[in-house]
Amino acid sequence: MTVLYDLFSWQGLIFEFLIFTFTVLVSRRYFSPLRDIPGPFLASFTRLWHVATIAGGKQSIKMLELHRKHGSFVRIAHNEVSVGHPDGIRKVLLAPNPKSPWYKLMAFPDWRFQSPLSTIEPKAKNERARWLASGFSTTNALRTEQNMDRQISRLKSWIDKYAESGKPMELDKFITYCTFDVLGEVMFSKAFGFLDNGTDIGNTIAWSGMLNMIVTCGGYYRWLLNIFLMNPLITSLTTTPMGYLGDLSQGALQERRDDPTDHPDVVNLWFENHRKHPDRVSFKDMQSANATVIGAGSDTISCATQSFIYHLLRHPEKLKKARAEVEYYRKTEGICYGRVISFADAQRLTYVNACIKEGIRVFTPVQWQLARQAAKGGVTIDGRTFPEGTLMSVNPHVMHRNYEIWGEDADEFRPERWLEEENASREKYFIPWSAGFASCPGQNIARMEMPKLIATLLRDYEFKQVNEGQEWSYEATFGLLPYNWPVYVRKTDLYAT
Repeated sequence: MTVLYDLFSWQGLIFEFLIFTFTVLVSRRYFSPLRDIPGPFLASFTRLWHVATIAGGKQSIKMLELHRKHGSFVRIAHNEVSVGHPDGIRKVLLAPNPKSPWYKLMAFPDWRFQSPLSTIEPKAKNERARWLASGFSTTNALRTEQNMDRQISRLKSWIDKYAESGKPMELDKFITYCTFDVLGEVMFSKAFGFLDNGTDIGNTIAWSGMLNMIVTCGGYYRWLLNIFLMNPLITSLTTTPMGYLGDLSQGALQERRDDPTDHPDVVNLWFENHRKHPDRVSFKDMQSANATVIGAGSDTISCATQSFIYHLLRHPEKLKKARAEVEYYRKTEGICYGRVISFADAQRLTYVNACIKEGIRVFTPVQWQLARQAAKGGVTIDGRTFPEGTLMSVNPHVMHRNYEIWGEDADEFRPERWLEEENASREKYFIPWSAGFASCPGQNIARMEMPKLIATLLRDYEFKQVNEGQEWSYEATFGLLPYNWPVYVRKTDLYAT
């Protein structure tokens, strides 16, 4: 009885907990099938190293450093390997490997409801997303062009004011306001209103960045998110962690629910499918898809636009060449006119589009570890087999800076690489929207908006950093948001009203 008493005393329970914890950590470090994979020591037995790296806002930089130090495989948690080998895209992302359980945090409005993004099995995810995918088709994206033009034109009005006043402009903020408002127009023909007064309404975008970090880290501890953010109480109060953006976007869905009017936007197609197949496309499905798109849909375009301008400012000869291309097509083909350049015209700007892709490659908007679980039979890459269930992830930034793929100048901004003969073989390694069954559903919208917006800004304005040569600041958690590079603005001779 004395022994039992000691075992169940508080001292005994603490001792037993310590022994259990020690056993788990030693097992993870020395008896795991990943025990020989190099990486940070702390990462070999806990997820905390990875979470701390994410919270630090420079995850992708650290991952690139580790891969250049250790090679194709880096252990970033007790159960996860980061894959930097070129075959990682084909073997991990394009293969039917289930997504990491981390993606289950994408459930909306709370943990009881699944969305296409939170569904981890490939077949189930594809089935859930199939009836919503039409909204993002190329054909439907083209219907939204006038919606895009309205907000790009409003952005120009703000830039014009700064050009006339000569005052410094925080271009990063206004580009983000524009991309959010364009997203609202594209989704449900209703801008969020950031460009109305040129302000971050209620610090929504600033809070969105913080929420992004919290949710990204919290995805590894979903029970905490389920308690504090994604619980039925929040659903019952009709509030969302996304605040203003969430309330406005979900309110727009409610308004459109009984509206028979045809609108040139994404949710119009969703409601058509909902009316035809209510058993396959529920209103909750639309709410979930809408929330995830709004939460992640604008940062990519804002980041790509800023990267284009920022890097061309550092390469004036390339900037001159890009603007000359626009001028050439205006003179010889009679295109690239109008207040906003059309998508059809912007597509023809070969060098400008090469600059856009290069800006995305060197400064990838999605900095996240795209993680999958090795399917039955395991996954073999470069002669190494990882057993079923192993978490394997591919970081787009690491892949976009791989010397083996892009050459020794992989860290340099060189748009000409996209015009070289060997470019065809490189395209498959360009993954700003992920790849395979879990690729970004809204990429057709992004591919259309980016060249229009960027070509218009290139044609109409000259930008000069207030502090020439100043490095911008940025934070990288799930996505990448640059800031702190104010500019002076001047209208070019090609400016179109």
